[in-house]
Amino acid sequence: KKLIKDKDIEDMILLKGFKTGIYLINEYKKSSFFVSASRSENFGLSIAEALKSGLPCIVPQKSPWKNLSKYDCGFSSEPDEVEISKFMIKICKDYINNERVFNAAKRITKSYSWSAQADLLIQGYNK
Repeated sequence: KKLIKDKDIEDMILLKGFKTGIYLINEYKKSSFFVSASRSENFGLSIAEALKSGLPCIVPQKSPWKNLSKYDCGFSSEPDEVEISKFMIKICKDYINNERVFNAAKRITKSYSWSAQADLLIQGYNK
């Protein structure tokens, strides 16, 4: 909050606080993209939720989602405001309201579904 105030961008950034259920889904639907404020993630459920909603994402380098640029649905970044800002500008120019990005973001989460993970586990046992 302090950084947003210090940079005088309070009219551009909305911090909505904790949401669950339909309220959370509605926030994703109203959003243009998602930025994870974490420095690292062991999974990053909020990232998965944003991707499942079709949002391009900016995620920490230290997360299992660091390959988003390979799928053309986001970027991984060091916790650096200049780098994150660069990616935010790129997303605003090239990614918002782009059906290809929307579909890629939704598609990447399929490999993390319960059934996909169960299939991987079974494959491991069959080796």
